[in-house]
Amino acid sequence: MSSKVKNKEKVMKTGQDVSVPGLYVSECCNVEVELDKDASFPRCSRCSALTVWEMGDDLEELAA
Repeated sequence: MSSKVKNKEKVMKTGQDVSVPGLYVSECCNVEVELDKDASFPRCSRCSALTVWEMGDDLEELAA
């Protein structure tokens, strides 16, 4: 992930609302999930832990 993107983002944790639709990666197990805007960040699907999510690909950018 580029530092330009990291600087614009806050930490995204389980239970928070998704503000940008896209592909997200769990910090704990590196599981990828596709999430829509206004969905809630889930627990990790591999270990069921509360986790921090990092943005992978921005689906709005890819569609443009």
